[in-house]
Amino acid sequence: MNNKLLLFLLAITLNYGLYSQEKMDIKTINTKELKELKKKGKRESVLSEKYHVAIYKLENGNALVDFDNEGHVFPSIAHLVNVYDELLGPENDKTSYHILEGRFPYANNFVDLSDSIASNTINILGIESFDYKLSSLKKVDIALNSILNNNISYPINDIYPGLVAVVGKLLINAIAEGKWEMFKPEGEIVWEPYIIDKQKKYYNPFLLVYKELYEYYLEEEEPVAIFDHVQVELIQHQIKTNPNGN
Repeated sequence: MNNKLLLFLLAITLNYGLYSQEKMDIKTINTKELKELKKKGKRESVLSEKYHVAIYKLENGNALVDFDNEGHVFPSIAHLVNVYDELLGPENDKTSYHILEGRFPYANNFVDLSDSIASNTINILGIESFDYKLSSLKKVDIALNSILNNNISYPINDIYPGLVAVVGKLLINAIAEGKWEMFKPEGEIVWEPYIIDKQKKYYNPFLLVYKELYEYYLEEEEPVAIFDHVQVELIQHQIKTNPNGN
C-alpha cells in the first residue's frame, strides 16, 4: 500500500469516526505549523524508513508526521505505530520502500514521453527560453524556489517526474551518445529512469532531483539547487564544465 493511499484511508477513518475516540486523537496541521514543529523535533530514522514518511518525536512526547508538506500530530510514537500498522496490515512487514514509490508513475513508456514531460515542466515553471544546457538549470532553480516561497504547500510530487525528465534530457545533451534506459529492480513495483552513455556509465537523474526536493528542501529547508547537484555529477564523471555551467 503506498502512503498516499494510507493517508487517504487515515483521513476517511477519522472523518467517519471508524476509530474509537482515543484513536481519533490525531491533529492535522498546516504547512507553517509543520515547519515550526520540525525544528523542535528529533527525526525517527527507523520509523521514517519503515512507513516511508518523515516522522519526528517532539519534546512533549507527541509524534509528528510530515508527508510531503502534509502534517499530522499523534499523541505518541506508540499511538502512531498502532494506527499505521492497523491500516497497513500484512504489508507492514515490508521495512523499506523505493524512493520512487508514489512519486514516479511511469514505466518503460517514460522514454517516449520524456521530451514532452520535460517541455511541459518548463512551461509550468514559466521559463520562456530553455536550451537544456547545464547553465539553464539556474533558471529552473530560480523559478522553482520562487514558486515554493510563494506557496509552501506546493505539491512537490506533481512536479518531481517532470524535473527528472528535464535533468535527464540535459544529461543526454552533456554526455557522449547519452540515452534513457529504464530498469525495474527485482521485487519492486517501480521503474528507475537512468541515463547511460556510450561507455556504459550510468547517471541517475531521479536521485539527483530527489535529494534536492525531498532531503535538502523539505527536510533541511534549504533552497533548491539542482544546478549545483548536476554540475557535481558531471564533474565526477569527468564531463568538462566551465564555471558558468555551460
